[in-house]
Amino acid sequence: MKKVSNFCKAKKNLTGNLQFPNEFNDTKSGQIENESQKEKLYRKFLSRPPSKRVNFFKNGTLSPFYLPFKSILELNSGDEFSSNTDQRKFYILRDKKILLQINTALFNRNKQAKLKFTIEDIENFSDSLIAVRLETVGRGSLDQFSLLFNNFEIPNKTDTDKTELFHLRLVSNKIIDEYKEEFVKKNSNDDKITLNKLLRNKFNKFEILKDEKWFLRHQMEFKDSNFYRTPIGFVCSSGFSLYNGKCSANGFIVTKYLIDFIKLKYKEKKFEKNLLKYKEPNSLLYKTAQINQIYI
Repeated sequence: MKKVSNFCKAKKNLTGNLQFPNEFNDTKSGQIENESQKEKLYRKFLSRPPSKRVNFFKNGTLSPFYLPFKSILELNSGDEFSSNTDQRKFYILRDKKILLQINTALFNRNKQAKLKFTIEDIENFSDSLIAVRLETVGRGSLDQFSLLFNNFEIPNKTDTDKTELFHLRLVSNKIIDEYKEEFVKKNSNDDKITLNKLLRNKFNKFEILKDEKWFLRHQMEFKDSNFYRTPIGFVCSSGFSLYNGKCSANGFIVTKYLIDFIKLKYKEKKFEKNLLKYKEPNSLLYKTAQINQIYI
């Protein structure tokens, strides 16, 4: 019976299906499940000795335990940024007719083909995300909570790598200082404890890694840098494809990005693989993946 169960799990990873409730984040069940998962991963992270913890601040990754749906949409909206994303609503696009049209346009290889729908009709859904199946190109593991970016040429290793790392450290330190100021303001009413004792006993900078507000602030601060790249989505669950022996994953991509990508594709008549870059939470390196499927 156990072998049959394992086979069913392997078959599910092979065909690529969204898992409930983890990957249905626009539902109440999905949000409760992901909040629970965030707390478990955070406690597991704190249980490790300091020398064994990943330095997420150094990597510039402030969402290693959750999926920042609202912030990703805010960053891709094209409007002025709002540091408060609590009021922003998001949903996962599940309209089969629209998804079939996007799927056909995205995976078309015929240079003579024309779009069978108007882009303007789909632009009404630009505040949504689309579930996709991803696969690594070359080395990489597509870890859960990896951020996705538009494909770009990775420059040769030069001093620019050190400069980017330096910029990330500056921004992370600024975010930590801002969080410390807010923490002191909230807890300064207690006259029985001194400031030094308060910071020493109660201040915990890792609380930043749980709050999506600080992820968005970090992105806004880093946006002025020449090294900034706007995240367009993220990986929600990863696995291994038995079909081709590569790492594969389920992820979500902003619909607005896919619309712009399709526009450019048909304008330049470049019908190649749909490549993306991704960055794992525990790494500074950008790696390459491709979109293999849109979930319909």
